[in-house]
Amino acid sequence: MGLSPKAANAAPFRPKSSATVSSIPASAVKAKPYNPSSTPDWIGQPDVPEFVPQNYNTSQSLKVDRRLNFPHSNPLIDQFASDSPTLNSLDHTAQPAQINPYAQDTNGFGAPPYYQGTTSYSQPLQHHLYAPQGPYRDMQANQRMPKDFFIDENLRRFMQKRSEATLKTFSNVPLPDVEQFHTLVNLDFSDSKSERLLGYPSWLYKAISASDGNYYCLRRLEGFKSTNQTHHDVISVQQNWRRVRNGNVVSVHLAFTNSRFNGPSLFVVTDYHPCSETLAQKHFGGPSRNSRPHSALPITEQLMWSYLVQIANALKAIHDTGLAAKVIDASKVILTGENHLRLNGCAVLDVVNGQDGTSVAQHQTRDLYLFGALLLALGTNNASTTTLRGSQTKALEMFRRNYTPRMCSSIGWLLDHGSSNNEPLSTFLPTIAAETFANFDAMNHAQDNLYSVLNHELENGRAFRNMTKINIILDRPEYEHEAAWSRHGFRYILLLARDHIFHQVDANGRAVENLAHILGCLNRLDAGIDERVTLTSRDNSTVSIVTWKEIKGCLESAWSDLFGRR
Repeated sequence: MGLSPKAANAAPFRPKSSATVSSIPASAVKAKPYNPSSTPDWIGQPDVPEFVPQNYNTSQSLKVDRRLNFPHSNPLIDQFASDSPTLNSLDHTAQPAQINPYAQDTNGFGAPPYYQGTTSYSQPLQHHLYAPQGPYRDMQANQRMPKDFFIDENLRRFMQKRSEATLKTFSNVPLPDVEQFHTLVNLDFSDSKSERLLGYPSWLYKAISASDGNYYCLRRLEGFKSTNQTHHDVISVQQNWRRVRNGNVVSVHLAFTNSRFNGPSLFVVTDYHPCSETLAQKHFGGPSRNSRPHSALPITEQLMWSYLVQIANALKAIHDTGLAAKVIDASKVILTGENHLRLNGCAVLDVVNGQDGTSVAQHQTRDLYLFGALLLALGTNNASTTTLRGSQTKALEMFRRNYTPRMCSSIGWLLDHGSSNNEPLSTFLPTIAAETFANFDAMNHAQDNLYSVLNHELENGRAFRNMTKINIILDRPEYEHEAAWSRHGFRYILLLARDHIFHQVDANGRAVENLAHILGCLNRLDAGIDERVTLTSRDNSTVSIVTWKEIKGCLESAWSDLFGRR
């Protein structure tokens, strides 16, 4: 086959870059004899560049990493590059990074994975949305009781009593509203009002705030007259004590004067802790707000150390703020939980006494003495020890008979340094470090128990949601003019599933109460796992083998039919 005349007369082919390459005449090219030991002509030629993949060299990768939002960069660069990007230098607005097809395996265990850019594979959820959490108790399956699946009975009663006390009112004794607080309820049941601690007869009320709807405790000092200096002290106390936020101090929110109770009165608003009782009510047999008799309870050394550590924690928070408690008495220290202690009424004397000429350091030293006197009174079961200095010698002798020398030395330090020396509380805290850690460990155990109870309630909440949906769908008398709507189609599977979950019987046809089976089935239904289950009708005429995932799909479809069309 020959060339056409047009192709024969065509111009010779020249590459586009031929202008930059010098032409070499054919006469200059001479054939060279083959020499195996000689270096080939194509090695070491300066005009032949080495092949480097575009946009994937080391310098460019570092620049790209700085611009892009890399969840995980090249590990070879990140581990050995000194100028690798940090989290603060990442630009989250850039485009996602591309995969480097030329990246080498850096783990030394063979080729890189088939799917590049993946670091781990997480197993999908199979059974429970919430895993069981500790602490656990060593017990067999036959030792578990129904109460183990729900909240502890004592904790449930305690929470219900607190809720009942919060909502309790006395309609036959109406009290006037004060500022934004209404629905006042008297919390004091004693007729005699002592002026020994606060200088005025004091009353306690529970009230609801109209600003936020929460419950607060109002302490009223009867007969307190307001002046210009008093008004300034009220504002100062309110601002200073709002900064004290401690778990062992009752928080102060507001202070004001009012005349709605047939005369001038000072009101101090604090947090309300229902079902609380004072140390005097618990250990000295004083009148109780819970309307039940109290007897003097002996205090163990472990409980005494708990009181000591908690009061020390409260005083540290108060002293670090530049304030002083001034009121540390068994009638003003309350228990809001199981041995959870809080100082109460601390800000009242700052308003009553105002600037009395005594420095804050002297008041803080006085707090140490009141601290030691309170513990001594509790240990000897004698409330008069806090007021009679002469009786402390005999009280200390009695105290040494019941407690260890370490406890006695701590009480002695507080009494001595609180009356004569001016050493701060910070010098006393290192001496009770061991007991502080023991108390901290007990609090951690209590927190673990509460989290375990909360985890049970989360499981019960999911089970209740599924039970509610099933009962709303099934046995519906009529829907869309169809009397047996809940028994047709995929809703019939729900009917069989309900019998399987709740209507179990034994071999003799008697009803079986198996909470473990019910909760397990409801959890499987909520998770929608692929486990198969055999469902049988009541007359044994229908047997269906389905998965919990399919049952959950039937439940969601029926729920959507009822409420999804609105």
